[in-house]
Amino acid sequence: MAEQMLTYLARNLESPIQKKSPGQFIVYGTIGSMELFLYSERLQKLLNHFSEVQQLVIHIGCGAGMTAKEAEENAQTALFYARQKKLEHSVFFMTAEKKIIGPLNELVKTFQVKTEDTETLKVAGKTHLSVATVTKLQEFAKLRHDEGFTTVQLSEYLEIGRRSAERLMKKIIEEGYALQIGEEQPYSKGRPRSVYRMNLN
Repeated sequence: MAEQMLTYLARNLESPIQKKSPGQFIVYGTIGSMELFLYSERLQKLLNHFSEVQQLVIHIGCGAGMTAKEAEENAQTALFYARQKKLEHSVFFMTAEKKIIGPLNELVKTFQVKTEDTETLKVAGKTHLSVATVTKLQEFAKLRHDEGFTTVQLSEYLEIGRRSAERLMKKIIEEGYALQIGEEQPYSKGRPRSVYRMNLN
């Protein structure tokens, strides 16, 4: 039944479908047809069908590129990020410029896995963080419009543990890319949370 649904999808996109391995399929198409599908209600309907009827979790990685080979490689990278959400549907898209967008079926985030921006490379080098992590932090700061944040908010955005978020903050504070600007008392009891502001641009 799953293969029939994917065949139906490929027919709607006017694209060929190829079975790569058990449970993994490749659908080829133009960037226009793929974007039309990714940002339409059809995507959510397909995912809902797999949840309700097939009781399956679907991970989709889409990639664009100058060649079919490059597009497939980018799709595999996007699929890697989609699979991080093991127990829920996830759809990620990687552009030809190596920008990751997703999950498209949730609150959409973007980050780069490759960059030529000198400031981003400088931050990554000084903090010993990956380009992907630095661009995620830059996107987080941009979404907050320079408002203060706690490590709890950062951990929720990055989908990592609070301790990992605290270690991340320690690294960027040490290199002067963030500072503590206040405290927040979340409950009547318990320790106050530090409030930070980042400057990564």
